[in-house]
This record gives sequence, C-alpha cells and structure tokens, in this order.
Amino acid sequence: MGISNYALYWFGFLEGALVVWLLMKVISALWIKSEFPF
Repeated sequence: MGISNYALYWFGFLEGALVVWLLMKVISALWIKSEFPF
C-alpha cells in the first residue's frame, strides 16, 4: 500500500502541475489577444 500511496501522491502532484501550466497558457493567450487583437 505504501508504494501505491506514493504513486497516487506523485500522480496528483503532476496532475495539479499540469492544470496550473494549462491555466497559465490560457491566461497568457487571452492576455496577448486582449493586447494585440487581430
């Protein structure tokens, strides 16, 4: 159970990091669109 708990912890950490990275990409894309509309 220790190994599975460790794996679940890392999976949750990586998933959270991926969500934060996607949010930053979306926010930066919207920021660039609002500053340079074409």
